[in-house]
Amino acid sequence: MDEDISLPFDRVRLLNAPRVHQHPANWRWNAVFTGYYNLWIALGGDGVMKLDEKVHTFKAGTVFIIRPGQQVNATLTNPTKEASNYSAHFVPVNKDDTDFFPQDLPSGRISISGPGLFRELINASVEFSIHNDALAGRQVEGLVWQLLALVKRAAVTPPLTQIDRLISAQIEFLREHPEEDCSVEYLASEVGLSRSHYTRRFSGLAGLSPNAFHIQQRLRQAAGLLRDSSMTVTEIAEALGYRDVYFFSRQFKKHEGMSPLDYRQAPNL
Repeated sequence: MDEDISLPFDRVRLLNAPRVHQHPANWRWNAVFTGYYNLWIALGGDGVMKLDEKVHTFKAGTVFIIRPGQQVNATLTNPTKEASNYSAHFVPVNKDDTDFFPQDLPSGRISISGPGLFRELINASVEFSIHNDALAGRQVEGLVWQLLALVKRAAVTPPLTQIDRLISAQIEFLREHPEEDCSVEYLASEVGLSRSHYTRRFSGLAGLSPNAFHIQQRLRQAAGLLRDSSMTVTEIAEALGYRDVYFFSRQFKKHEGMSPLDYRQAPNL
């Protein structure tokens, strides 16, 4: 029987705003947590973390869910690398809207796959924390819950194969460079798979086919440029690798429900 992949609670209560901490080369950390959990995700740097009496190494992509009452000691082992981590202090909330301290949260050192998705959720949770209102608070709680759900999945599912790691690197590249014109055939050949096999593996990691994912990333970037820049629609289309501005406009309207110009002029987007 497959191990259950679920969380025993539907939301969390945050004690403070999630943060990204930058660490100097001589960083050391000693603490005991009382009354709450800490979702701790290494974003950069190499180090050692001792939880109670067990020692774990960590690097970018390593996660710990530190439990109430645990003694934590951590140091960096490579002072030449930039080191940082994400931290969210939380208490699970049960269906009766009261604090809940489950025993079956993942423990120890957890290595995450699909780091791009983690980065998106981390960035969004920190960004929404800037807004001091009830809606933003619930959004941040939801994002932290999603991070915990991904950690639980990472803890109980097999680690990525070498091919999946290569595809994950491609996913990251497409997310960061949506303007690049990378055909499915080219991407598949980079990892030595047929187009059909590659598409299945890519979809399993990204949740979308390669073409759909590439379009999604281009249109997300386009939406940001429409909101936050004075570039024309033609300039945005060209910057994102579209040769035909009319095709770009049709594709944008199909996915966003309005034309690029209407999107730019719409309030509260």
